[in-house]
Parts: sequence; C-alpha cells; structure tokens
Amino acid sequence: MVKPNKIKKHFFYKQAAFTQPTTDTLQNLLAKALKKFKAKQRHEITYEANINDVDAPPQEWLRFVNSPRALSGFQFGVLLLYSPGLHHMAVEHTDEEKDELDVTKLAPPLGKRFMESPLYFGVRDNHVVLIQSKSLRNESLESHLNWLLHESGVLVKGVNVKLTDTIPNEVKKKLSKNSIKRIALQAPFFEYTPADPAKKSPTEIIKSAAGIGMSMLKAVLPDAKYDALSAKELMDTKDIRLTFEIKVVGRHADVSDNDVMRSLMEAMRHVDDPDMVFAEVKGVGTVKGSLMRVHDSRTVAAVDGVLVLEDAYEAMRQWLESLIDTGAINSDH
Repeated sequence: MVKPNKIKKHFFYKQAAFTQPTTDTLQNLLAKALKKFKAKQRHEITYEANINDVDAPPQEWLRFVNSPRALSGFQFGVLLLYSPGLHHMAVEHTDEEKDELDVTKLAPPLGKRFMESPLYFGVRDNHVVLIQSKSLRNESLESHLNWLLHESGVLVKGVNVKLTDTIPNEVKKKLSKNSIKRIALQAPFFEYTPADPAKKSPTEIIKSAAGIGMSMLKAVLPDAKYDALSAKELMDTKDIRLTFEIKVVGRHADVSDNDVMRSLMEAMRHVDDPDMVFAEVKGVGTVKGSLMRVHDSRTVAAVDGVLVLEDAYEAMRQWLESLIDTGAINSDH
C-alpha cells in the first residue's frame, strides 16, 4: 500500500448568501437535496461551445456532487466534472535527448470516465470552505449548487444562493476607523486571442474575446459604441489593461465603507486574482484585494497527487473552526 504524503493546498472561505430571505441554511438545504437524489440523479449536464468553430457541436460535460458525508457538524462533498467519451493525452517520458516527444491519446478503462481535477468543499450552516482545482472553481460550485437545490425542489425557483467573499474582521476594523479615499480595479482586456483574428471583423473579435476588462467595458458602454471599437488595434497592443478608478468624495449616511467593499468583493467573487482590486484607505495605505478575502495554505494527505478524502474533510473542518476561534470571521452565519 502506498504511503500518503503531505501536499500544500489553497483553502478558500466563502459565505452562502441567498437572494431572498430563507429560513434554512445552505447546509440543511444541501443535506435534503443529497438525500433525495442518488449519484446518477445528481448529474447536471452542461455544454461548452467551440469558440474556434461555431458550426461544431458543443461538447457535453457532466458534473455532480460525489462522496457526500455528514461529519462533525458539516456537510462535505466533492464536485466532479467529466465529458463522456473524452480521451486523455499522455506525453512520452524519456532521458533521451530528442527534438520532439511522442504524445499518445489514451482511452479510459471499460466502464470508467476520465474526469477533471475535482473540487472539495465543506459546509457548516452558511459557512463554506473550498479546495479548488484548475478545472473547478467557486463559480462552478455556486452554479451547480443552485441547479441541485432547484432540481431537488428544496429551494424555490427565483431564489438563488451566492458563495461570496467576506472581509476578514481585522480589515473590517480598519475600514470602520478610517475612510476609503480611492478604489481601483485593473483587468486584462483579453485572456486569450481568438483564432484567425485577421479573418474576423472587429465586432466578431470583440464578441468572441474573453476578458474581464472587455466585460467591464461592455457593461458601461452603449451597444453602438462597444461594437464600433477597433478590436484589432486593441489586440495589437501588448498587455492592454482596463483601469477603473473610483474616488470617494462623499457618501450617503446609511452606507459605510464596509458596505462598499462588501458589495465590491461580492461582484469579484469568481475572480481568481483578487489583487486586481485595491483600495487606498486614509491612515492605512493600500489594501490589496487578497487581504479582503479569507484564504490560507494548508497541508493535506495525498496519494499519487490525489487527496485522501477523510484527511481533506478533516483539514477543512479544522481550518474553519480556527477562523472562528481566532476571530477572523464571525460564527453567526
């Protein structure tokens, strides 16, 4: 038997917030949904369009919560994602000096499916702890939980759950004692370049480009002005970024700096790099977005790079309880 080794994983804390008041916590709702459905019934089908070939059929993906456990006052689970019939690629490993290594397509074993790297999570009341992967992030879990809760009938249609960031209590105290002078957000226009941009019109390029900066620009510009942008010129400029800056010169008496930052972090909850947001606070200086998000690195037992389930669940439990014990977050959620 292979002996487990310890590897470092990044833990994230989120709070479940419902779009309308509900008497149940996310933990209770999730437990009810998981009891209603067996594993196969928990499969959500999603489709991914081929951005490089609009005529190609979309690829089918299935995701579901596996390995649900009710332990130590938590509801745990693992979010899995796979595509039927998908093969994996393997690259040759050799000590020989070669100009090119062989790449082989591998089919899954009979009765099995190759899956993407999973996401592990634990829920206590409305507290949520995540161990994300490259394939599955907070956005994926939030989307799937809404599907599962609605599909099982435990959450009424029209009410959704958001997994939002919370500002650590230490930072909240600084914001409560000092006023925010400026909030800035920097984001890339393009996260990838569309195939054959020279063969597309500027409007087509803009619409097929993926980037937070472009999304922000689209949100504030009228459609006519957005479509008229010369995307070719934008894409020819290296590392072009969009900067939004908000200078705070006054505020309604009922709105605090904590409220402003909480709203901002909710809007940024699916962004992997929170440091694209920062605030200048009077008497404190610059507060980066990463300081307004609760996260930490912890070691978890693993075998061949795969986390040991029980150890992952226990590590998430211990981390959440340590956050409450140290006062980093409030317990009443």
